[in-house]
Amino acid sequence: MTRASNKVGLTLAAGVLTAAGLAAPGVAWAQDENASAVSGAAQCPPGSWFCSDAPADAKPPAPAEAKPEAKPAEPKAAPGLSPLPPPDAEPEATKPAPKGEEKSESVPPVVVYQPPPPVMVVPPSGEVSGTTATRRRHARGDKPEWGLHLNVTGTLLGSGAAKGAGLVYICLGLRYRPIPYFALQGSVSFLGGRDYYATARGETAFMGNFYVFLNPKDSFQLFLLGGFGWSTARIGDDRNGNPGPGYNYNYFGGMAGGGAEWRIAKHFALYGDVRAFLRSRTDAFAALEPEFVDSYGRTSNTSAGGLFSGGMTFYF
Repeated sequence: MTRASNKVGLTLAAGVLTAAGLAAPGVAWAQDENASAVSGAAQCPPGSWFCSDAPADAKPPAPAEAKPEAKPAEPKAAPGLSPLPPPDAEPEATKPAPKGEEKSESVPPVVVYQPPPPVMVVPPSGEVSGTTATRRRHARGDKPEWGLHLNVTGTLLGSGAAKGAGLVYICLGLRYRPIPYFALQGSVSFLGGRDYYATARGETAFMGNFYVFLNPKDSFQLFLLGGFGWSTARIGDDRNGNPGPGYNYNYFGGMAGGGAEWRIAKHFALYGDVRAFLRSRTDAFAALEPEFVDSYGRTSNTSAGGLFSGGMTFYF
């Protein structure tokens, strides 16, 4: 009985559910018709589960058309210049330059600045003066020069000379200086006094000398000298107060030394030197009547000594 009752109950429940499902569309349909009659606006097709207030013939709104994107304004070129390419433009392919027209990398030119030469004012005489260089040029001389030389020369006779011995030369010379470093001079000298034996002596000498200037660009110039010459002497033996017959001697010899010249101005210089000389007799009586005889009876016609002189030179 129990199983039969359960089967009857299930059968009844299934029938109820089936009847409810069939009745639901009809109720919805009746409601739709009543709603349509009341509002007069909503129209729903038969059998629709959902219904909207819009009329049935209303068309769906068209989709909004997409507006075209605005293009960026092209840059305008300045007057006289080519316009710039647009940002999205592709670079143009580089074309090879024709043969013979290859462009080299531009190198900036090298500019060398050369200052203008200094302006020098030359007076009518043609001589530029007033500068240190000019004074030095005056001191050394840029052109060949001639000079009139005058000096006074003393003698160094040695420790064995007789008492009262001493000689003095007065020299007058003509100097030619072709270049600043070198000069030639010819001179004549007049000597007077007492010789080594304190015998009265008068002598005339003719000399030829050369000068080598070591620093001609300076006002105070050092030099070396050398030369040779001839001389003739007149000797009178008056040591006892009675003049003797006298003797004539002739000499040939040379000298060498050094000194300095101070070029005070362009045309004037002070002068001083020290030199040593060596000479020998050349006259016919040298062998018969020798000039020097010592205590041992030894004779000689060769003499040597030293000279020191000071003077001045006028250049022109």
